[in-house]
Amino acid sequence: RALLGLIPSDSGEVRVLGEDLLSLKGQALKGLRKRIGVIFQDPAASLNPRFPIGDVIAEPLSVHKVGDAKSRQARVHELLDAVQLPRTVCNRYPHELSGGQRQRVSIARALALSPDLLVADEPTSALDVSVQASVLAMFTELQRDFGFACLFISHDLAVIDHMCDRVLVMQHGRAVEELQWDLEYLLQLWSAITAAAAVYGWMRWITSRDDQRLLQALLKLKLAWRNPNRLLRGGMRSYAPISFKGGRNEWRR
Repeated sequence: RALLGLIPSDSGEVRVLGEDLLSLKGQALKGLRKRIGVIFQDPAASLNPRFPIGDVIAEPLSVHKVGDAKSRQARVHELLDAVQLPRTVCNRYPHELSGGQRQRVSIARALALSPDLLVADEPTSALDVSVQASVLAMFTELQRDFGFACLFISHDLAVIDHMCDRVLVMQHGRAVEELQWDLEYLLQLWSAITAAAAVYGWMRWITSRDDQRLLQALLKLKLAWRNPNRLLRGGMRSYAPISFKGGRNEWRR
């Protein structure tokens, strides 16, 4: 919310796209907001139920007075094609669409002004798992085609692994860890985790607060635990599953 200027900040700086958001007023602030698109968590709540889909997508163009009615309609059709929805949904209302379709409409609206930065706030948390996969695949294609940067906010580590190149971990409003999301580091960390577990035991290691990489380690461990097949990609056949009484697979070299 602070990044989008929706809530005031008492001190410090909020720098977005090279600009200090707190120092901008009037047209300068409106010009910066034009370069930022937003996808909200719940598409059912973020779409105006009284507007047909065509008007929902065209609303940013109307607010910023971009083009005329004909060019806006053409832009709406272009965006519907981009998010893989039929153009016939222009005259339908949000309640007539499924959750996945509504989120695609939200993405189309966020891209209406060709933003430089897209802020995606938990965009798949309200969707079924099968729908999540299709939306994320489409999102990756859109980023390649439109060339926007993305601030992707999520608690789902599998989604973060699929989408993100850099990860910033927040806790109680503070940045506690920043890392590059790569498999090589995961393997090094896994080796350190198993060594610590052998010496100190799992519970003692996990409850220790001395290690500055603790949160990062837990994130990586949880990712590997939820989807261990990722460790086998790229011909890494030295990893194999070992079953134990917990009913899950522990992955180790």
